[in-house]
Amino acid sequence: MSRSILVSLLLAPLLAAAPGLEGRERVPPLTYQVHVSERGWLGWVRDGVVAGAPERGRQIEAVKLRLERTEGRIRYSVHVRGLGWTDWAAGGQTAGTTGQKRRVEAIRVELDGLPGWSVAYRVYLRGQGWSGWARDGEVAGTTGQSLPVDAILVQLMPRPRPLPSLRYQVHVAERGWEDWRSDGETAGDPRGGARLEAVRIELEGVREARLRVQAHVQRLGWQPWVGPGDVAGTTGKSRRLEAIRIELDGVPGASIRYRVFMRDFGWSEWAADGEVAGTTGEGQPIEAIEIRIEPRDVASDSKHRL
Repeated sequence: MSRSILVSLLLAPLLAAAPGLEGRERVPPLTYQVHVSERGWLGWVRDGVVAGAPERGRQIEAVKLRLERTEGRIRYSVHVRGLGWTDWAAGGQTAGTTGQKRRVEAIRVELDGLPGWSVAYRVYLRGQGWSGWARDGEVAGTTGQSLPVDAILVQLMPRPRPLPSLRYQVHVAERGWEDWRSDGETAGDPRGGARLEAVRIELEGVREARLRVQAHVQRLGWQPWVGPGDVAGTTGKSRRLEAIRIELDGVPGASIRYRVFMRDFGWSEWAADGEVAGTTGEGQPIEAIEIRIEPRDVASDSKHRL
C-alpha cells in the first residue's frame, strides 16, 4: 500500500468529524510541535494541521503549544508512561520528556484570556485510530491502557452560542392535536398505529433564529414551506403525513435534526438541515416524530493534512 493511500485512510475519519469553524480569518494564531521517538522534535505546525506521523508508528514523547500575537494564553499537560500527568506547561514550554523513551498517552489543553474562544483537540492512538474531539481541559487519549499517542491535532473554535429551544405538536388521525413536546421528545405514538397528518414547530430563546418546515402529504406531494407555529401538512382531510424536512437559519454552529417513525419501516435515520425524513411514493404513514437542535460538528475547511 502506498504512503499516500495510507495517509488518506488515516485521515478519513478526521476530515469527517472536525468541529465547524466560522470566521477562520479571525482565529488567534496557534502553532504546536511534537517530539517523536527516533526523530526528535518535528517542525512547528499551525492550527488544524496534524502533528506526528501516525502512518509510521512513532510515539509522541513531548509536546509544545504556543499562541502568537495575542494576550491570551494556552496551557497544556500530558499523561506520560510511568510518570502520570505532567505539571501544566504554557507558552511553548515542553510537556512530556525527551531522551527517556516515555510515550505520551493523553493530553489536555486549556485557554485563558481569550473570551469567546474554545480549544478542541484529538489524538491518534496506535491500534485505535483517532479519538473523539475533546475541548477545554477534557482528556483526549487514555490512561492505564498503555496506548501510545502517535499524532495530535489542535484547533481553536468560537465558543458555541446559546441554542434555541423548540417545541412541536402533531395532529393525529381521529384524535386531533396532541400536547406539545420539546427538544427530542417523541410526538405521536409509534405503538398505537395512528397516522400523523400535520406538525407545527415553535422556537424560543434566540431572536435571530429562523425556521421553516415542509411536509409531504398523501396524494398532494410536497406542500409549500411554512414558518414557526404554522401548520405543515393538513387537518380535516384524512391525508397522511409521509415525509418532512426542516431547516434552521440564523444560529451559527447549530443543526436541527429529526427522525420519523414509519408504520412498516420503524424509525428512520436522523436527518438534518433540510434533508428528507420519511418516504415519498411508498404509501408509508408517519406515526411519530422526534426533533432536536444540536451543535454542528462538520468539516468546514480543507486544511487538515499531514
